[in-house]
This record gives sequence, structure tokens and C-alpha cells, in this order.
Amino acid sequence: RAHRQTARSCFQLDCTDPATFLSPLMGDEMLAPLPVATDSLDKPRDPSSSFSRKPVEEEGVVSRALHSYAAFSYRRPWLTSCSVFAVTFVLVVIVVAGQLFELTEDNGKSWSVLHAKETKRQDAYEEAVDLMEAGYSTPERSVNEWMFVWYFVYKASSGNMLTPDNLAFVLETEKLLTDPDSAYAAEHCLLRYDANASKCTPPLSWTSVFADPPTEQQISDFVADNQMVSGDVGRFVFDRKFMEGLPAQRSEYTRSQYYFGAPLQNYSSASKDMDKQLKKIGEDQLKLEESLIDKFGLKATWALDSKYKHKAMSENGEVEVTWTSTALSEQESQNMIMGDFMWAVFCIVAVWLYMAVHLQSLILATVGMYEIVLAFPIAFFFYKGIFQVSFFQELHVLAIFVMLGLGADDVFVFVDAFRQAKMADDTSDLRDWVRYASNRASKAIFATSITTAGAFAATTTSSVMPIAAFGIFASLLVFMLFLINVVLLPPVLVLYERNWGELPCCVYSTACLQGSCSNTCVDPESGKLRQNGRAIENFFNGPFSDIFIYSRVKYIVVAVFAG
Repeated sequence: RAHRQTARSCFQLDCTDPATFLSPLMGDEMLAPLPVATDSLDKPRDPSSSFSRKPVEEEGVVSRALHSYAAFSYRRPWLTSCSVFAVTFVLVVIVVAGQLFELTEDNGKSWSVLHAKETKRQDAYEEAVDLMEAGYSTPERSVNEWMFVWYFVYKASSGNMLTPDNLAFVLETEKLLTDPDSAYAAEHCLLRYDANASKCTPPLSWTSVFADPPTEQQISDFVADNQMVSGDVGRFVFDRKFMEGLPAQRSEYTRSQYYFGAPLQNYSSASKDMDKQLKKIGEDQLKLEESLIDKFGLKATWALDSKYKHKAMSENGEVEVTWTSTALSEQESQNMIMGDFMWAVFCIVAVWLYMAVHLQSLILATVGMYEIVLAFPIAFFFYKGIFQVSFFQELHVLAIFVMLGLGADDVFVFVDAFRQAKMADDTSDLRDWVRYASNRASKAIFATSITTAGAFAATTTSSVMPIAAFGIFASLLVFMLFLINVVLLPPVLVLYERNWGELPCCVYSTACLQGSCSNTCVDPESGKLRQNGRAIENFFNGPFSDIFIYSRVKYIVVAVFAG
């Protein structure tokens, strides 16, 4: 501000007389009075100005509205910008207070095509089962829930799991399930009923063969018993090569399978309140997973890494063990997806830094990133609050990567239009610049936004509900981003230009501040202040365009693309 005030004083006093400062550098015949820097509302308009080619009253309805809003933003920039911030803040509070950001729980049918024959048949089957079970009660944990079958897989680095130490490791690992006091035995194991009592169904595991760590003789006896080997347990715990006899009495892999039953205690059937029962089983399986992770000391290298990138090994390093269930695999997939989404934070920072470099302003880059991030809660307000679309999953978050590119481009177009307006006509003032930028950039941004939103809206015709829901959300997101850009940037650019914006180069010249102006600010032909474009603009306005205007390269380019 001190430099600006000093520079204006310089312009209004001695610097307005070219003979005082520029004669030694340019000569009297090239001198002309320098214009006084001003952005007054009372400044008379030059009819020949590039921003006055068509009177505002002759413009279309949209252009007149944009001109009026830009003029109001010029007169009341603080009021306009604060009003935009206040309205958006209220919408964000409503979204957060209403918990509209909550993910929708997958009921297993979200990705089904509802009108497909297969889906209708499955729905009919489930409804029939519900009606059948409505008349009687199912014994506790008598139905095998295949979705929650738990598997262990072991691999011996020596190529043979059939050793006392290795099988002892198997029995020790599976104590978390075989212990009579474990949550699995007390609440979840599939029960087998007989005339007198019920007990847990034996798993397909070495724990069903040996209660204690076996000796070599016990292992040999079991392997030599063809009836045992060909039984259910034998066919499951040995690998394919063992069953083929290659090599004899050696099995590199072994595995175990544990069953989880339904209905749980206090439920009359497996289908009654199924979601609650499955949620309870899933939660307890996650606790079992945590116990195994603690047992083997699995730790993620960093926050976005998976614990399973590290191997769970026996103490002697001989046996590697892995475990899984359908529910556990789905949960781990969700964890990895959410971890990958955290990379969006790094993308936001990278885009913000690039915007700062391109715009040469941390302030404008921050405002631009604010627009992009703010578009999400506002889109949510209309998506869930107004249109009542309740489905929201991780797929919707992928829109951030599209919005980062689109939002940055919108800011670039608007700011570039403003800066080009400054260079195009030095007889106009700040109000002309912001009106020109608002009218030109808003229409260009609208054209790109409507095509992008239309492309997303086309996915609403999909028979797969999550794809259609994503199309609705993404379309709203693009439109909200466009709207925020159009209403927020005009007042922000006015405030930025008045307080931190670029001034004519002479204002930053130490010679001007010391009492003499530099001729680098003056066009030697017109004697007017000169606004220099950026290097990329100068390149495309100069050498690049000259190649196509004054040479035959244009014919070669057309021929190449035509071929």
C-alpha cells in the first residue's frame, strides 16, 4: 500500500511530466503525458474502448446480468464476497449438522439390476424363505452362514507342513477359536444337535485330528490311514501334490475351515433381522482379526498402508499363515479404498501449488481451492437435502479428481480473462476489467461446465443404481462449482487488485520511488504505460502465431491431421 500511494503521488505530480524524467532516456519527440492511475466510478468511458464496443443495454439478458453483478461487486466488493461466504457457510453447517456425509451401508443389492429376471427370482426366493420361517423357530446357530466361513492357510518354507513343530504352530494359532471360552465357541460356532445336547461342528482342520501337538509317529499313522486321508478332513488339509502322491507324505500347504452359525441367540430365525445378525457376526470377526494381528505383530508401515503387506510368520520363520472370510475380505477392500482416497489430500495440495505458480498468487490459488472444496457440501445439500437421493458410497468421492482439474481450469480462465483485459486497453479502469472478465469468462466456463455436467447426467439412465446416483451427484457438483466461481471471483478480484494486485511496472521501479521514472514502463511509439504479458502469452501471441500466419506450416499441419 505504501508503494501504491507513493506511486500514485509520483504519477500525479512530477511523473506525469515526461520531460522531467524521460528526456535523457527517450528524447523529447517520443514523449507523451503518462496516464494517472485511477479506478474511479466517475471516470468517463472512451467510446472507442475495446470494452465499449457494444453498449450494455444492447447486450443479451445474460450479459446484462453479468455486467450488473460485476458492477455491484466493484462498488461493494466486501459486501458481495462476505455474503457469498455467509450463504455457503450456512449450507455447510446444514450438511454437517444433518450428517449428510454418512456413507450408505451396502445391503448386498445396491449393484443389482432391479428389473432383471435373476434379481426378481432371488427376491422371490428370499421372500418365500421369510414366509416359510415366519411360522416356526429355527434352532440357535443351526444354519451355516457361508458368507462368514473363516479360513486359515499355512505354507511351509521347507516345503513340508507335516512336521510336529509346524502342526503345533497350527494348533497354537487356532486356539483363538478352539478354546471353549472363546467368543467363537460360546456365540458363533455352527451347532450340531443330537438327542441329548448340542456342540460345535468340528472344523475341517488339524485341530479335529489332534487335540495336542502331534509326534512324528502320530503324523505318520494319520498319513498312512487311507480312510482318514480320503475323508472330509484329509481331503481338505492336504494340498494337491500330496493327494497325487508327489512327493509322498509331504504337503507344502495346509488349511483350516471354521463355520459360523445362525440364528444367533435371542433370534427366532436366520432371516429375521438378518442385517443385525450379520453385523454382530462381522463385528466379532473383526475382533478375531485384531487378535491375530496383535499376536503376529502386524503393523502398517504408514497410515495409508495395509497391515497385510507384512507376513504373519511362526517364531522359527518356517511357517507363513494367512486368514480370511468373505466379510473380512470386503472390509479390507473398503479399508484399502478409503486409504487410497486419502491420496486425494496430496492431489489437492499438488493442484493448489500448481495454481499458485500459474496464477503467481497464493491468495488467488487459495480462493480457487476453496471453491473446489466448498462445492462438495453445497452439492450434498441439494443431492440429499433437496432431491432426497440417499445413496452415497466411496464411488462418489472419486469426483474430487475430476473437480480438481475442472475447478482449477475455471479459475485460470476467469483470472486470465481479467489480466488480458488489463493488457488489452489501458484507457479502461478496474470496473471495466472485472465486467469484461465476468462476461467473457462466465460464458466460456458455462460452456465447458454444461457439457461436463451433461456427460455425467447421461449416466443417470444406467440400470445400475450406484452409477445413476453418481451421475446425479457429479452433475450437481459441476454446476455448483460453476456457480461459486461466477459469484465469488468478481468481488475477490476487485479486492485483490485494489490491495495486492499488479500495478504498472513503473510503480515497482526503484527509480520511480526515488524521484525518477524508468522508460521500461513506456511504449516508445505511443508514450503510454505498457502492461507486459506472461511468457506463455507472449509466445502464443508472437512466435507461435507468426509461424502459422506468415509461413506455410499451417498447410503441413492441416495435411498431417487430415491424413
